[in-house]
Amino acid sequence: MLGLELHQTVLRGLDLPNHAVQLSRFKPRFDYALVTLVALAVRLTHAWFVSRTPFFAGPVIDASVNRGLSLQLATTGNTGSAFYQPPLYPGFLSLLFRAGLTSPWSVAVVQSVMGALTAALMVEVGRRLASRHEWRRAVGLMCGLGTALYGPFVLFDLELLPPCCVNLLLVTALLLALRPSRLGAADVALGVVSGLAITGWPPAALFLPLFLLLGE
Repeated sequence: MLGLELHQTVLRGLDLPNHAVQLSRFKPRFDYALVTLVALAVRLTHAWFVSRTPFFAGPVIDASVNRGLSLQLATTGNTGSAFYQPPLYPGFLSLLFRAGLTSPWSVAVVQSVMGALTAALMVEVGRRLASRHEWRRAVGLMCGLGTALYGPFVLFDLELLPPCCVNLLLVTALLLALRPSRLGAADVALGVVSGLAITGWPPAALFLPLFLLLGE
């Protein structure tokens, strides 16, 4: 009973029906644009503050290792030895380096865009998980803005570390698992995206049973 009362109190505080009415004044695509702009603005502002410190141009610890592996991979085509860390992010970063995006700012902008895209996809995740149709837009917008403003996401989206790639891949996999269609190309894409996420962060394999259950 206490849990039910708490749930009802939270819903009254959020006033989702009222927010849903207010959101209806704008087209649904407005939510994606708003969340993307907010997420991008927050990440680029954070990048500007970090750029005033030595850590922006000189990453340390794992970020430094990833940068070294990526430079060697971009220059020679190999790492000189076996990967002792998940290979996804160094491979991704080496592609940026090969494309000429070697400055700290160019990498920060690309990863900020990826973080903003992750937040925009969370809008759709929220809409699909909403328990009531009239709450879909409000729930989706809250999910998207929560992702856009969540401190650890903002922080790690600008680090030379796997989360910027892994988060985007996992959210994409979640959307594919929540698809309304039956077996088809989406299942192939789900397998590919999940596999890539695992190469960036092996514990992502723990999400596979959830994706399979959602796809039933």
